[in-house]
Amino acid sequence: MALHRVALYSPHPLLIAGLKAELAEFPGFQVAAETGSPTELMGYVERLPLSLVIFDPARPGETLRLVRAIQKRLRGTISMIVLNGETKGQVAQLKDLGVIPADKTIDTPYFRQLVEQAVSGRRPLPGIRFNDTPKRPATLAAISPATPAKKVVGISEPDSKLPLSQRELQILAIIGQGRTNKEVAETLCISSHTLKNHLNNIFKKLAVEDRTQALMFCVRRGWVTL
Repeated sequence: MALHRVALYSPHPLLIAGLKAELAEFPGFQVAAETGSPTELMGYVERLPLSLVIFDPARPGETLRLVRAIQKRLRGTISMIVLNGETKGQVAQLKDLGVIPADKTIDTPYFRQLVEQAVSGRRPLPGIRFNDTPKRPATLAAISPATPAKKVVGISEPDSKLPLSQRELQILAIIGQGRTNKEVAETLCISSHTLKNHLNNIFKKLAVEDRTQALMFCVRRGWVTL
């Protein structure tokens, strides 16, 4: 079986951790590089025999610039997937360059089909939910009045059917920014003990074992955005 080496590009360490965990379960795929730096990514692309690059852009237009740079240097020999973060016009341009746009909330079976399809050069498979017009759930003001405006995080609109409370979703959204437990507690003006109780409740409700699993569970379902 051929080994497909993958590079992950994202400013979010927990998203990278989640993608690595997913790809570790896919036979024939190996994460060979991970970075949030454009310069480092270009270095990996030039030095490593990569089959696939998965982008989680930090800002609109970033993926388009990187894809053009990669294809200029390597003549388009690497397959690429972008997870949200681009405008409708940019997504259209990325498609023209052969890049596959995908919704960050894609389920694991479809994600597996997506990466396999990408490295094989086949067209998108039926059932994969592409997001031609990436939209993030509305950003809510911080639930706690004591939380400064600059600490606002992206969480989904309130829904009584969600298993997690808005406070629990807010905690996961802040974790998604790469914050430690201590930093999360300070941001929300709560004690470390209170935060630990919230996390334990989250783990029980979602039947997961740690922060990364909980965050990726919610990101896939669109409850939290990174």
